[in-house]
Amino acid sequence: MIALSENIRKITTFLLAVFIWSHALFILNVQSTFAARCAQYLRLTISETILLALLVIFSFASGSGFWKPFRSLLYIYAFPFVLFWKFLYWSFRALRALNRWFKAQAYQSINTLIVDQKALPAPSSTPTTAPAKPGAKERAKEVLNFLLRPFRRFTFLWCILLLSATHIQIVWVCLVVLMVHLARRMFGLLKVMLFFDPFMKRAIATMFEIVGKAVDAINAFTPDATPSPELKNRWNEVKAWKMITGLLRDEYLVSRWAWVLGAVSFGAIYVYIALQFSFAYFGLARVTGIPYSWTDSLVASLFIPLFAEELPKTIALRVLGGIHFSLVVTVGIGTFFSFLRRRLFAIRTAATVVNDRLIDKIFEEKFSMVSMKLEVPPTKPPEEQPPVQRPTNKARKKKPK
Repeated sequence: MIALSENIRKITTFLLAVFIWSHALFILNVQSTFAARCAQYLRLTISETILLALLVIFSFASGSGFWKPFRSLLYIYAFPFVLFWKFLYWSFRALRALNRWFKAQAYQSINTLIVDQKALPAPSSTPTTAPAKPGAKERAKEVLNFLLRPFRRFTFLWCILLLSATHIQIVWVCLVVLMVHLARRMFGLLKVMLFFDPFMKRAIATMFEIVGKAVDAINAFTPDATPSPELKNRWNEVKAWKMITGLLRDEYLVSRWAWVLGAVSFGAIYVYIALQFSFAYFGLARVTGIPYSWTDSLVASLFIPLFAEELPKTIALRVLGGIHFSLVVTVGIGTFFSFLRRRLFAIRTAATVVNDRLIDKIFEEKFSMVSMKLEVPPTKPPEEQPPVQRPTNKARKKKPK
């Protein structure tokens, strides 16, 4: 199933790249008539058809994770160069195959047979077991994940479809998907705020382990030894950690950057959550038949502590507004910066401990010695010349005839 989904992703990415670049080069311009016919067959509007098609195409072309969608975007962006490279590659393969065919014909003409003998692997005493095939449950899980991929991703495409949809069934689907996405975002935010300490403890323990191994490797180095590539990697690690922990020890600089980065992060998270709540308010108003524009819901969502009473007087909107208001009050700017201050204090304490170990005088001497060994290339010892043999007394007395 994984291979099938990967093949579908590659084919969809290729067809999407062909369509986009052919449309960009004014070679193909059939999207208007094709979209109109599809909308007529599906009994939807053109905008609904296009957005649903984008959801399906992106779900096939994106794949799972981060790197597969990124590679697909690069592939589509550089598609002409990819085609040129593919043309050169297959041309080379064709010429090489033609050359091999010519050689085979020449060998047959002179009745010469060349057989490539390959070494066979030695028979193993233990029988090799075939990899276990996935069971029915694993296959069903993979199929379900593949089918639910459009509903688990592309939040803002669902939001745009919610704005432009005219059929109430599509509005309900978009609203349900958006509410699920919003619940996942709130759960992830609360999980980070409440259960971040174990992750930070593991990260600090990993940092101590990495620095400890590097310090032990450098302390074990002797002046007569030759630096190995592993020692050079450890030396680079120590150099990087010394610079990082040295910057983290500066309380003034770290506090100012923490305020800047904290303000930017809090603003981005607040606006992102408020934007999703605005679409949820708008969708609930549409399914309940209340005239409520998206701009009004956006303003109310951005300033929910002030305009919570301005929401339409329905139970669903009041419950959603109460959840939004409670989230803003619970995870407010004071709570966020208090959370950031405590974590920053723990990071600075760990960085101070590490930096004190790295700037120790005994370790500094070892580190300087390793630095000199790595910077100065090893000189080759002079080659010993064979001793010159001097003539013996018998050779001197012997005269040539």
